[in-house]
Amino acid sequence: YDQDQSETEDGTGKLTSDFVNRNMSLQIFGDINIPRFFQLPFGKQLNLSNRLILTSGLRYGMVRDAVDETRSVDNISTDLTGDFEITPNIRLAFGGGFSRSMRKVKKEEDFTTVSFTSRITIQF
Repeated sequence: YDQDQSETEDGTGKLTSDFVNRNMSLQIFGDINIPRFFQLPFGKQLNLSNRLILTSGLRYGMVRDAVDETRSVDNISTDLTGDFEITPNIRLAFGGGFSRSMRKVKKEEDFTTVSFTSRITIQF
């Protein structure tokens, strides 16, 4: 959590901005490792790493301007990324995110963003 506050005046002493900025965030990390193996024909064995690493985050930001309310906005975002190691040579990465920006006065400028990612890596 952090908070920042600033005030600005012009040369006549008139208040031109009175900002309060608050940010909160939470991050969660997980690492799960359950190795497995499969017996293949002809006595061969396939070892699977089965390691899953997850990282997620949640953030909230609030900006308030007591002088000009059109600059007041709330932002919320969350994301999740994962890396799954199937074998030492094959990895699967995935992720997603969501964010929302909400203006206090100009509601028509609100917007939402959604994202997804994935990647498979095969190493030789």
